[in-house]
Amino acid sequence: MNWTKSQSDAINTDNKNLLISAGAGCGKTAILTNRIIRLMLEEKTDIDKFLVVTFTNAAASGMKEKIRKLLYSKIKEKNNDKRYLFDQISNLEKANISTLHSFCISVIREYYHLVDVDPAFKIIDSTNANILMDEAFDMLFEDRYKKEDKDFINTSISYSFNADEEEFKNILKEIYFFIYNRPNPFKWLREKVDLFNDDFNDIENSMFIDIIKDKINGYLSLALNYSSKAKDKAIRYEANDDLLEILNMDLDGLKNTQNLLINNLEKFITLKPADIFKRFKAGGLKGEEKAEVQNLRNESKDILKKALNILTFNYKDIIDVVHELYPHMKTIEQAIIDFDAYYSHLKSEKGVLEFKDTEHLCLKILEDEKAREEILSKFDYVFVDEYQDTNLVQEAIINKVIKENNLFTVGDVKQSIYRFRQAEPEIFLDRIKNYKKDEKINKTVYMNTNFRTNKNIITGINTLFEKIMSKKTGKINYDENERLIAGRDEEIESKIEVHLINKDTAGVDSFDSELSELSTEENEITYIALMINNLIGTDIYDPELKEYRKVKFSDICILHRSANTRIKNVKEIFNKYSIPVTSEKEIEYFKTLEIETIKDFLSIINNFKDDITLLSVMRSPIFNFTVDELLEIKISTRESHYYKSIMSFINKENVNITLKDKVKNMLKVINDYSDRSLYTSVPDLISNIYEETNIMDYMSALPFGNIRVNNMKTLLIKANEYESFSNEGLYGFINFMDYAKIQSESGYAFSEDSENSVNFMSIHKSKGLEFPIVILMGCHKMFNMLDTKKPIMLNKDLGICPSLIDLDNKYKVDSIFKICAKIVENNEILSEEMRLLYVALTRAKEKLILTAYSKDTKKLIDNLPSNITPYSVEFSNSYLEWIMQGILPNKIYEEENNIIYEDNNFIVYNNKIEDLLTELSTSYINQKDDDFYLDDKIINKIKDDLNFKYKNIVNTTIPRKAGVSSLKNVDLLEVGNNVINLSEAPKFKQEKSVLSSAEKGNIIHFIFEIIDIDKLKKTENIKAEIDTQIREFINKKMIKQEEVDNIDINYIYNFFDSNIGKELIHSKKIYRELPFNLALKAKDISEKWKDSEEEILVQGIIDLTFETKDGAMILVDYKTNHYNNESEKKELLKGFEIQLNYYKRAISTLMNKNVKHSYIYFLSKNEIEEV
Repeated sequence: MNWTKSQSDAINTDNKNLLISAGAGCGKTAILTNRIIRLMLEEKTDIDKFLVVTFTNAAASGMKEKIRKLLYSKIKEKNNDKRYLFDQISNLEKANISTLHSFCISVIREYYHLVDVDPAFKIIDSTNANILMDEAFDMLFEDRYKKEDKDFINTSISYSFNADEEEFKNILKEIYFFIYNRPNPFKWLREKVDLFNDDFNDIENSMFIDIIKDKINGYLSLALNYSSKAKDKAIRYEANDDLLEILNMDLDGLKNTQNLLINNLEKFITLKPADIFKRFKAGGLKGEEKAEVQNLRNESKDILKKALNILTFNYKDIIDVVHELYPHMKTIEQAIIDFDAYYSHLKSEKGVLEFKDTEHLCLKILEDEKAREEILSKFDYVFVDEYQDTNLVQEAIINKVIKENNLFTVGDVKQSIYRFRQAEPEIFLDRIKNYKKDEKINKTVYMNTNFRTNKNIITGINTLFEKIMSKKTGKINYDENERLIAGRDEEIESKIEVHLINKDTAGVDSFDSELSELSTEENEITYIALMINNLIGTDIYDPELKEYRKVKFSDICILHRSANTRIKNVKEIFNKYSIPVTSEKEIEYFKTLEIETIKDFLSIINNFKDDITLLSVMRSPIFNFTVDELLEIKISTRESHYYKSIMSFINKENVNITLKDKVKNMLKVINDYSDRSLYTSVPDLISNIYEETNIMDYMSALPFGNIRVNNMKTLLIKANEYESFSNEGLYGFINFMDYAKIQSESGYAFSEDSENSVNFMSIHKSKGLEFPIVILMGCHKMFNMLDTKKPIMLNKDLGICPSLIDLDNKYKVDSIFKICAKIVENNEILSEEMRLLYVALTRAKEKLILTAYSKDTKKLIDNLPSNITPYSVEFSNSYLEWIMQGILPNKIYEEENNIIYEDNNFIVYNNKIEDLLTELSTSYINQKDDDFYLDDKIINKIKDDLNFKYKNIVNTTIPRKAGVSSLKNVDLLEVGNNVINLSEAPKFKQEKSVLSSAEKGNIIHFIFEIIDIDKLKKTENIKAEIDTQIREFINKKMIKQEEVDNIDINYIYNFFDSNIGKELIHSKKIYRELPFNLALKAKDISEKWKDSEEEILVQGIIDLTFETKDGAMILVDYKTNHYNNESEKKELLKGFEIQLNYYKRAISTLMNKNVKHSYIYFLSKNEIEEV
């Protein structure tokens, strides 16, 4: 392969620690894996001598696969040691290519004795960890209340909204998690709390004042920028000297204010806006010209007010507030220490660790010199992927396992977007600085050649980020080391498009009259939908084919900063415009349909008297009651609670017997599981539910069926994990599920399965991916600064940063720590947003489109600062403001044909949705049949699917479940979705007035099912009693008169007059419509499955079985089949014999009794045959 110079350096440089700064699309994984292969070939370094750390398990698996493929390719080359390479392939699976957590776990299991940990420890999941944390907090609070700890109670109340102790618990929890991302958490905590007891002798020269001064100076610089723009506009509009003098005074006043900030902070604090800005004079300007100048001046004045409001009290007040906070901070410190003790004890009792524990324990082991030497001896080289996302604890571990010059790190600080996981991009930047100090054993390689994106887009991205990304906002200057270099040679014109969308629906015709009712976001989505439909079928360059082809839906990816909250609107609107969309949505696991269904069923098993849950379970696929049936039950009774209605309904006489039996069956099932729950483990109970109901089959047939089934299997795993450290049984597990639901534990991502659909995802999800066309929507959305409003903020340098809340005097004031933390946090948030914007824009290969809502585009542009500076970027509120500052050179509004700016790399549109609607309708009218096409890949895929033959085809004919009646002719079964369905007659047949023989047989069967045998026992006139009961059935509308008129009642008379009928009447016990399940090997059912080890759950309902006076079991099965002669009857009996054998086996299993006689009753012939 032809490597670039920087790629070759990364692969071939020896005897140095390497830091590879790899820009987007520069092939960092290829470099890492090829370097490993080179070291294996040239130095004979075995694969198990590499420690390779990845960010995710999926990345580790992917890296192993890439290395495997490279090894196989090297085997084919001459002069390579094939035996050696095959050995490396065979050892690849056990190679140390994993996440850092996996490495830590392996270290702990080997050196557990050094950290006093059970080597059989388990990793606790987040839900169970939260349960234990809550238990630890309860222990902490109970202890403090019992001791009447006034300091703790006062601090808790001060930092709890409406005296809600949960608020204070959440603050403690946040501090706890934060400190655990430091190598020495409690040392760090103690040092930061002790700052509140400092005498602050030199506060004027402290980092606090430096942070505040820098922020204020930024505001003043921006105010000067706007005042300068106001003056420029006044001159352009030929204002007179009165106004120009005022504007010059503004500029002088702001410059003097900057001097005071630097040289006399005490005097600066006393300043007011009126000291700088005098009364405005029109200067001969009128109308819009006057308004424009005045608006810019007002913007400058507002910015000055913000600057002066940052610091409003003197040094003595600052120090007094800090000292007043010291007791509160000491209370919090001790609470965290005690909580950790409680929590650690609970985890130790359960034999579990969290991932953060594994990092700290591994670090502790590595502090033992002997253990560290042993670990160091195992690895010749250490590789770290995605290094920009490392945290401080992980960095400490990495530094403990490396030698003088054997570290290879690769990443891109511009793509560090996991701050919420405590990723520290400064670690990456500090290593660059440190490498410069000693370049004999260290080297930084900048890999910036992008092979993904066409030249025009690369140039546009560079132009934008050179202006807006800096150390202040982004953590790094976008200079020659960071600038992307186009690696593709094609000269393809493709400008970055910015679409500003106006919501002006006047004149929209009936084609989309509801447009005026749509929200801002819905209008933007509609605009994008229309734009996509315009793109489909147009030409796009394909660098792999090296030719143009037609645009498909799957070429397009829409990105959003917060995709999860937008997907519903996107799908609804895209559906309207016939646009298929694939989305990945992190769902809340315990709120999924399948888990909610199981949880509700478990709740009813545990407590039947919960009406809402009971109704949910009845409507679920487990019992499948219709709304009409639920209403019928309620209307038939007059009970206040639904569970009482159920119990009343089954004891009433004049009700729908079919529905009554359905309810009875449900109660029987619930009671059975309720009994089992007393002696069965929760995992076994759930497993039984899966096996004995149709719930898993039902869920698998729904959209995302495979994911739903996986979720259900995961629930079993969670149940096992729960039982491993809890003995509270079903009740406890239900509470666990409720807790997990409140905690909103994430579950599997749902993704629609479509090979040609538009992708919709968050920027985070898109990292590492690429698409021919990328649309970044929602660029107007303001950045989320909610974290700066917390009562206590946290910062790695400043420490704990609280407000002082005085409940007695009812006031709240920010400490100097909090003031600085808000400033720093604001910059941290903006820096991460800058890196997210970089990630989003570098996903595109051929076309990049940015969309934003713009209420007033002219005002947007007029209000942009005249010069782009790090401060103007810092004080922006959205991607849109950054983009417009970076693109527009003169910040002056000009528009022609809906275009407000265009150059070689950018084009900015100012559009209304109705304009695009008109364009789209015109394109539809002009579209010709030959515009439609089928991609060759799609055609080939269809052909492959049609010709595909599964090698284990026999296994696909084995159902998971089967009705007994279907097994008598198993070789003729039709299997769909692995379930054998016994279908009812179609409705058009059911509604015939003349009944078939089978339908007549079904009526007789039903009468046998509901007839009261006890009444037959007590009468001497069987025939008269049967007539009486049938009349009652008709009166109760259990059967219809016309149905009775269509059957021969003599069949019923004759049955009860037969020997078998008489035995039934005088039997000890009677079982009618008895359901059962049997798990049988498929090979025991059919010869064609003789080689399979699969199991079939055989299900059936036994029509009638009874126990005679002498204890014998008699089996009777009613059949509606018709036959014309003895030969046909024999064939039928042969098949029925197989069926009855399953029934006998079921009775033997269920009742531990053997069947003495079994009979087939041919209802249509009124004949009984023993089989």
